[in-house]
Order: sequence, then structure tokens, then C-alpha cells
Amino acid sequence: MTDIPQYQTMRTAPHAARSFLEAHGYCTMHLTNRHYPVDFIAWKGRQDILFVRAFSARGMKPKKKFTAHLDRLRSFVSSILCPGRVELWIGGGLEWKRYHVMAGGFRALSGGLI
Repeated sequence: MTDIPQYQTMRTAPHAARSFLEAHGYCTMHLTNRHYPVDFIAWKGRQDILFVRAFSARGMKPKKKFTAHLDRLRSFVSSILCPGRVELWIGGGLEWKRYHVMAGGFRALSGGLI
């Protein structure tokens, strides 16, 4: 997955991820409330719903910080009652590293969007 600007920072990563999904036919809604552990919701039709938290790899240097965000997303997965997948996107280099976050852990996603 490409289309990451070289100037990406922690602040621009969610916007770059939203633009990427919109270019692939998704509708997105940015969440501005900091109490939510996700940056935006994306959907394509009624069945494909994503809750996405996006970061720049520059902001994920300490492993503790990465683990804290994963723990927060895992508790969010346990508490939401609507359909959809929760994903963590980390932008670094020229592509996104995507992880599907579940209540019991996470797994790396490979390939393009489903």
C-alpha cells in the first residue's frame, strides 16, 4: 500500500490514510473527539466498515507507546457493539503496515484492501 507523503508526521498520518481509502472507494468520517481510540471510520457499502487508528512510524519508536495504543484499541474492540474491523495503520517508508486488532491480540495484514 503506497501513497504516503514523505513529509508524514503523527499529525498528517490519519489524513494520508483517509485520502488513501477515499481514493479506493471508501467514504470516511474523521473523529475529532480525543476520547475515541480511533482517528476515523471508513465504509464501503453496508458490510465493509473499518475503524482506523493511523500513525507515522516516526512516532512509534518506543515499544511501550505501541503497546499502549494496542491495549487501548483492544479494549475498544471489546466494547463496541457495531459491525466492522478495527485496524492500526503505521506509515513508514512508502507503504502502510496494517494490523487487524482483535480483543485477544492483533495480526498483520498483507496485500491490498479487501
